[in-house]
Amino acid sequence: MVIIQKMQNKRLFILALVALLAAAVGCGSSGSEGTSETSVTKKQYVLRAEKVCLNTESEQFQTISTYSQEHPEVDEEKAVVEAGLPPLEAELAKLEALEQPRTGNAQLEAFFAAFDRAITESQEDPSRVLTQEGNPFATPNKLAEAYGLKGCSGNP
Repeated sequence: MVIIQKMQNKRLFILALVALLAAAVGCGSSGSEGTSETSVTKKQYVLRAEKVCLNTESEQFQTISTYSQEHPEVDEEKAVVEAGLPPLEAELAKLEALEQPRTGNAQLEAFFAAFDRAITESQEDPSRVLTQEGNPFATPNKLAEAYGLKGCSGNP
């Protein structure tokens, strides 16, 4: 009988401890902007971002391939705008939506801004994407590489 009572007390203690831990974890943060108490590291962000970029590269290849098959007579500039840029727009949105490390955000913001400008400039003059000289993605590619986003530094 004493053993059963001790086991019940132990279970209650464990349940109370689990409830206390769940409450502590679920409390959120003490920060003013609702950030969590723990933040991703730069390495974690880079790994997640690299995955986004590699998936986009694959998606972009598939989109352009399908578009070219469905529109065999289309010129390259129109293909860039209609099939090449939409995956990059989605990539930028996904990268911005990833939880970012608390430090180094100025570098990321510069990359995001340059990437956004490159997309806009490519929509306005898609011929620039088809050459190395004057390619609007040169700057965001350099910024991505400098931050450690090697897989995100090979856009058109």
